[in-house]
Amino acid sequence: MFSNKFKFRSPRMFALMALSLASGLAAADTFNAGVLPQSQAYTQAVSHNGSFADTFNFHLNGLADISSAASLLNLDLGSSSILHVDSPALSLFSTANPGTAIASGFTSVFVPSLGAGDYFVKLTGNANGLSGGAYLMGIYSVMANPVPEPEQWGLFVAGLLAVGVATRKKYS
Repeated sequence: MFSNKFKFRSPRMFALMALSLASGLAAADTFNAGVLPQSQAYTQAVSHNGSFADTFNFHLNGLADISSAASLLNLDLGSSSILHVDSPALSLFSTANPGTAIASGFTSVFVPSLGAGDYFVKLTGNANGLSGGAYLMGIYSVMANPVPEPEQWGLFVAGLLAVGVATRKKYS
């Protein structure tokens, strides 16, 4: 049936071939959420078969509270799992230090007062339903409101006084 050059001559060779085929099933997609301005949500629906490690890149222009969540879209019909994701893990990283997670969780993370810079969220898991698995990823940013400086308060009060004086002269 096979020619001699395609025969598996040892169990180790068979195991190596099986391992190389299985490793090809892993997926690693990268998505770009762009710059997250004040109060913006980025959402992305993703589906997979087998293990996956997806990365979502984003940039912050200023100080912001960041929340990220993955909603697993599991679908069971009777005792059969049509869509299912096992072992989800969500982590937030800075591109300046990609080896250490800033925050981690199963399906959500929250980091208050994250500074300006480039970041990425990584979601890993195993899609093992009959049709794989699916999830909806969201990254939400709320920019911190700047604290008024004393000079701004002085200008504000001076402006109110000027309006008051002008109004008084007009009606006097």
